[in-house]
Amino acid sequence: MNKYLNYEDNIFILNTRVRMIQDLLSLDADSGIFLDKTLEDCEFIGKSAQILLDSLINNKQLIERDEQMHNLYEMEVRFSNVLFSMIHSNASFSAKSFPETGAPLTAMSESSAQRIALIDGIIKEQPSSSAENRAVSQDELSALLGSD
Repeated sequence: MNKYLNYEDNIFILNTRVRMIQDLLSLDADSGIFLDKTLEDCEFIGKSAQILLDSLINNKQLIERDEQMHNLYEMEVRFSNVLFSMIHSNASFSAKSFPETGAPLTAMSESSAQRIALIDGIIKEQPSSSAENRAVSQDELSALLGSD
């Protein structure tokens, strides 16, 4: 794997894949053609989200870490909703239509819920942006501008 992860692009791609599955669920696609690939895509999304989350957790010095945590959180919530639909709906790709998919989908859903909870905890631990946007004192301004 590359040493540098482009979090924004990777999360965007995962989001696109989640939306594709979401669209697939609303269509009357042939499950004989798409079921296995859809399950494979769900597994891929979950594993990739975990890789990105682990990397973000370990990379506390990343400049856009907070923003990427939020992006990953939004993607994960969308993914969780898709998994919920696949488990509980009457769609052609649901666990009701294919009971053998129930256990793997439930496991993926539980993993997604754990990632959501973890990201939510990290986001809540982050200092508020008001501390970053505090006013600069006259002394600090003078030092920054190099005036006496």
